[in-house]
Amino acid sequence: MKNKKKKTSKNSSFKLTLLLKRYPEETVALSCYKFLDNFYFKLAGDDKKIIVEVFSRGDEVKMSQKRFEESFYTELNHNLVRISVAKENKKLREMIVFQSFFSALPEREKEKLILDEKGEKETFKFDDPLGIAVPWEKKYGDQPKKKKRQK
Repeated sequence: MKNKKKKTSKNSSFKLTLLLKRYPEETVALSCYKFLDNFYFKLAGDDKKIIVEVFSRGDEVKMSQKRFEESFYTELNHNLVRISVAKENKKLREMIVFQSFFSALPEREKEKLILDEKGEKETFKFDDPLGIAVPWEKKYGDQPKKKKRQK
């Protein structure tokens, strides 16, 4: 895959053409965001490609076009992997977050949320063989904590 590069005016701008089937829009936008401290970006394109026009933020930015492209393509590939992993793990993350919020709810609120596919109440079975999920008050009541003896 060859990318067209076009050097323009004195303000250090150039263009990169990226194929959408290789680099989705989300990946390109995330990669541009990483470099916003030193560069401005103008994105354009159609159904098959995205044209990224890169402008230097000032004369103090001394990065060659080749070095920028290497860094940019590396960031594009990193973001491809990040997005892929995020999509694969989305269901698991949602389950973990739901379980953490669910376990913090009072019992009466939990009963409202536990419904089966038909919309009827379903009993919630939670395995806790070590008794970790039992609240302190329920486990020990109002007993004061024992103080350790000083020797």
